[in-house]
Amino acid sequence: MSNLYIRNRLLVMPILGVMYTLSMSGCATSSLVDVWKDPRYSAGAMTNMLVVSMNPDAAKRRIWEDAFAEGLRERGVKATTSYQLFPNELPDTSAIISAVNEYDFDGCLATARLETEYVTQEIPGYVTDNLVTGYNPWSNRYYNYYQQVYTPGYTETQTVMRYRIEVWDTREAGSLVWTATSEVLDPTPGKGANQAVVNRIINSLADNRIVPSAK
Repeated sequence: MSNLYIRNRLLVMPILGVMYTLSMSGCATSSLVDVWKDPRYSAGAMTNMLVVSMNPDAAKRRIWEDAFAEGLRERGVKATTSYQLFPNELPDTSAIISAVNEYDFDGCLATARLETEYVTQEIPGYVTDNLVTGYNPWSNRYYNYYQQVYTPGYTETQTVMRYRIEVWDTREAGSLVWTATSEVLDPTPGKGANQAVVNRIINSLADNRIVPSAK
């Protein structure tokens, strides 16, 4: 079995899973969870990468791919967005595999949107002691005392948008070398890619020597 055949087969699964791009708020709280790196990876920093984000919305696809490509280029990586190669339509798996082989990419960064979660939390009520000033007309004096004030509880629901980011080594046999989940709390609809999130992901890749640490 040839290395090219193995390489192509291993690339099929991640590309099929990339169906949506990120759309995050610049003000939303975000974090990386479930970060994993293949402990056997020793091929060194990737320098020629394909950035893939498949979305039927052409604008969102370009916004997210551009954000990652720019961040990778700042690290000295030759980053190519998939829309540069396929500007008119979303490429299928075979088209992306052909591009990987034709342009000799050594890595592929792919993003996929996961199911949105809605976290409901019951905030209990509480009692506080407030200092109150009263007046006694019989003694013609003011006096202070504490009065308990009850603040009722309420239910709070937060939206958690989750995205998977994967980096594949496309050299030789091909393999998944890094993956993480980005969680964005209460994102604002209509916003583009969050640059802080992009930087956090690329910094993690640099720390793990998957991309260069500096240009």
